[in-house]
Order: sequence, then structure tokens, then C-alpha cells
Amino acid sequence: MSFRHPVLIWLVAFLGYACLGTAWALAIPVNGHTDERAHIIRTYAVATGQISGRKPFRGKAFAGSEFAVPASLLAFQ
Repeated sequence: MSFRHPVLIWLVAFLGYACLGTAWALAIPVNGHTDERAHIIRTYAVATGQISGRKPFRGKAFAGSEFAVPASLLAFQ
């Protein structure tokens, strides 16, 4: 079987990208990316059914949504 077979090309490309993604995920420490804290909080909120958080307004600008999360998730901030 040669590498010109479309299924084999797709499989090799898929495995290559999967390996790159896995290596990238393992190389970055917890909260290592700039907005990782926000993603962790939002993921927990959605998993616990908090689809839309409380929307505070500070002054005239929208400040974002607030969610109720355990303090252990905020320990890395």
C-alpha cells in the first residue's frame, strides 16, 4: 500500500495533528495561557447549569458575566 491512498493520507495527517495538539496541551502549565482562568470558570459554570451569569454594570461599560464557582478554581489567579 502506498502513501497515495486517500484514507492513509488522511489518517497520517490526523494522527500528526493529534500528536501536535497533545504535545501543545501537555507543554502549557495550568493557567499558562492569557485567558485560561476565564475558560476554567466558564467551563465550570456551564457544567453546573449556569448558562448565563449575572451581568454587572460598572459605570456605563459592560464588565462581563459573574458566575458562582468554588474558591479552589480561583486559587491559581
